[in-house]
Amino acid sequence: MVDALWTGVPVITKLGQSLTARVCGSLLTTFNLSEMITKNNHDYKTLAYQLATDNNLLQKVKNKVYQNKISSKLFNT
Repeated sequence: MVDALWTGVPVITKLGQSLTARVCGSLLTTFNLSEMITKNNHDYKTLAYQLATDNNLLQKVKNKVYQNKISSKLFNT
């Protein structure tokens, strides 16, 4: 997931009890992309569909990923 963000690919996750779901949610929150965290399967599918069909929304998210790559604590080593 971190590799995807580093390359500029938006990531969607669904909240859950698994370690991977919690880590992904935490990383997206740190990366200031909490709008990419969904609560259930329906919301996950809806967001994925919106990103796949709405080029303006996809570009907006990609721009935010790019900006956050520069300014986020996630990549501040």
